[in-house]
Amino acid sequence: GLQYLKPENRSRWSLAFRNIGHQFNQFDDQRESLPFDIQIGYVKRLEYLPFKVLFTFRDLQRWDIRQSSLEEDDPIFINQATSRESGFTIFRDNFFRHLVFGGEFILGDKETARLRLGYNHQRNQELKSSVFRSFGGFSFGIGIRMKRFRFDYGLGNYHLSGGVSHLSLTLDLSSNGPLF
Repeated sequence: GLQYLKPENRSRWSLAFRNIGHQFNQFDDQRESLPFDIQIGYVKRLEYLPFKVLFTFRDLQRWDIRQSSLEEDDPIFINQATSRESGFTIFRDNFFRHLVFGGEFILGDKETARLRLGYNHQRNQELKSSVFRSFGGFSFGIGIRMKRFRFDYGLGNYHLSGGVSHLSLTLDLSSNGPLF
């Protein structure tokens, strides 16, 4: 990946080529290709608000990432393309499936707390159910910094039955200050 940082503009651009490579060990005597993905990311910290806006454009190596080959009456895949959708509706849905966006509120004089929210339209569409509403495609997070430690918690919804929690603890080794 590559990253271009522009401090005077409070922004950065990133380019990543994910899953470039080859499967060395076969599973069940079958060689599979890796899910290659080209991504471009943009982060902008607003000048007069303690807020960052984040955009990631993913799967840029292919345009159509909708699962339109599925049967429209299939009860498992109930939100895929149907013959009743207009060309613009299909275009708009496919465009937003390539876009993941989010925001981060930065709280405190020394940026001691962060509140995060993200949305992935493709995940939302793939997890959508006509029976009940879910938070599929949404992610939430909080970060707290104390001295040289930073604690981050995130909740992402990857399944209709619930979310996945992510915890991280970071220690700043470059600082000479006290640990606690």
